[in-house]
Amino acid sequence: MCHLSYSAAYYLLWYVTLCLGVTPWLVYLTCIIGVLMENSTLRVNEAVRVTGISRNTLYRYMRDGKLSYIEEDGVRYLDRQEINQITPTEVAQQDLFNVSSVTPDTSSNAELCAEIKALRSTVTQLTKALVTLSDAVTRIADTQKPVTPAKKSSIPPATSDNERRAKEAQAKVFSVLERYKDAPKMPSIRAMAEEAGVERGTFAKHKKSWDATSVTK
Repeated sequence: MCHLSYSAAYYLLWYVTLCLGVTPWLVYLTCIIGVLMENSTLRVNEAVRVTGISRNTLYRYMRDGKLSYIEEDGVRYLDRQEINQITPTEVAQQDLFNVSSVTPDTSSNAELCAEIKALRSTVTQLTKALVTLSDAVTRIADTQKPVTPAKKSSIPPATSDNERRAKEAQAKVFSVLERYKDAPKMPSIRAMAEEAGVERGTFAKHKKSWDATSVTK
């Protein structure tokens, strides 16, 4: 394969003719040859437009050695005659071959679908297990919460009104009796009851308790 571009070959020939001091008509002939050489090549984009062959197909032919090319400054030039020799039937067969080569295998698709189905099943099972585990952790956390002790009430036990009035009456009776304890003679029950502000029967009952307490002292 020739790696020297037609344009480079033309300029090299023109330079040689000048250095050799040949006649002007030979220089003109060299120019004509150069023009013919330039017109005998096509860029890849030009070949695609002229022939209708895709770029991928042209590059595949170059890679397989079916098309020769020269490359100058990163641009590939194809031989027009070689391109014209490519028949449409051959191109169609090659494109069909490429399509069939990239067609996915049915068995591979089946295996992929089975694997996806298995993965989905695994995800579902893991999700259920996670929910069950979360519920168990919540129950354990609830059972381990510290029990808050009941606050002791600062309010004393409620007493009935009768008991409260009885204690008040007893305190009044005991106060009057203590006042007359050392007197030569105590006033009557009636007088002391009136002084204590209680009924005579109430005074007499609490006086019995006071007398029993005084005897034990």
